[in-house]
Amino acid sequence: MVASCRHGRTLVAVLGWMRVYELAAAVLPDRVTAVVRGHFTRDRVLHSLGLGARADYDARVRRDADTAL
Repeated sequence: MVASCRHGRTLVAVLGWMRVYELAAAVLPDRVTAVVRGHFTRDRVLHSLGLGARADYDARVRRDADTAL
């Protein structure tokens, strides 16, 4: 992705289901699209990440919250 932005020569493959998503996002109200997007994001964060990656993330958030105070 980054390489294609720098010089435009790289071909970037886009998943086929993105065509359906683009159409749905154009037709549906923003609120509905946001709910669907939020569901997929939460599902990925809660279930797809490994336990170690999730623990590292939680530790970073706690550390950053402590330093922000």
